[in-house]
Amino acid sequence: MSIETNFTENFTELVSESTELWIVIGLIVIFIVIGLMFRGKCPKCKRYRVFKKTGATRKDGGHVFGTTYYEHRCTQCGFTDWCEHRNAGGGDGAG
Repeated sequence: MSIETNFTENFTELVSESTELWIVIGLIVIFIVIGLMFRGKCPKCKRYRVFKKTGATRKDGGHVFGTTYYEHRCTQCGFTDWCEHRNAGGGDGAG
């Protein structure tokens, strides 16, 4: 076997192994992008990516581990929804 044939075989094997890896990475990226595109569907008008924060907040539970809700409104039909945001704790630093 010549050196060129051995190099060609090794190169072909290396490219086929890395191609499989890139296909898997590409599929993962495609699923993430599709998931981000189709989130936030309005239950009333059935359109995607139409919610905007209004700035209104509501807090339930205790001071430290309570749950904060943010109001989101559909820009197309005006549907209002409260989205939950859990506090990580920490409070105001008072001992």
